[in-house]
Amino acid sequence: MKTVGWRLAPLGLTVALLFSSEAAVGATTALELKASGGNPYAYFKSKQLWPIDGPSSGYIRDSGSYFRFVLHQNGAKETVSSGALRQRNELTVNPSNPDQYKGKKGDTLTYTWRFRIVQMNAKPTWCFVFQLKQHGTTGTGPYGGVQATGSDLAIYAARAGGVVKRVPLSSIRNVWLNATLKVKFADAGTFSMALKRDDGSTVASYTNNGIDMWDATVDFVRPKWGLYRNKKDGAGEAAVDYNNMKIVRN
Repeated sequence: MKTVGWRLAPLGLTVALLFSSEAAVGATTALELKASGGNPYAYFKSKQLWPIDGPSSGYIRDSGSYFRFVLHQNGAKETVSSGALRQRNELTVNPSNPDQYKGKKGDTLTYTWRFRIVQMNAKPTWCFVFQLKQHGTTGTGPYGGVQATGSDLAIYAARAGGVVKRVPLSSIRNVWLNATLKVKFADAGTFSMALKRDDGSTVASYTNNGIDMWDATVDFVRPKWGLYRNKKDGAGEAAVDYNNMKIVRN
């Protein structure tokens, strides 16, 4: 019995230290989204994530263990400021949503989520399946994201030139991936993303600790879970599953 007690004491101390370290850092979960089988649009509204950036019904369903976002060959269309015709079905943070969901200058936020690409033809056109997007006037596209492009799945970092890492889309189709993106919003900021399988193996990762992650014309930065692509013939049906989406303030 003495031996068992001696072994447990350091373990308890280790756990206590881990919790103390987290508290000292001050990390707090600002948002957590989990599928439960209900009406996803009502659920997102209850989390003060409204409106959806795209159709307000019919394009997201809750299976009970994941949210499935879809696009069809037609529908969910919009014309953007450049005049291009896009299709969009994204859950995002809007100006009227809580400030704790928003990234502002000087903030360090971590975004985590699970996703699985079920159906995707990105050869006619690219399709973002996650965006880190500025709200306000800016001369670039999203600061970063995860993009299906051609035959690949790519990590995208705008201020590092665009696509920074890519893997064959065929190698991860119908495979659950765990995504982590840590960002410091600053002129010399941080962008660190990792995509891992459930067994812990890394599919793709990229870190840049001196990247420009802020603009004077930006009000705030927000995550966008869902699909966004050019409207192109041949793109067809797209379906991506998501769950356990979180925003953590570090």
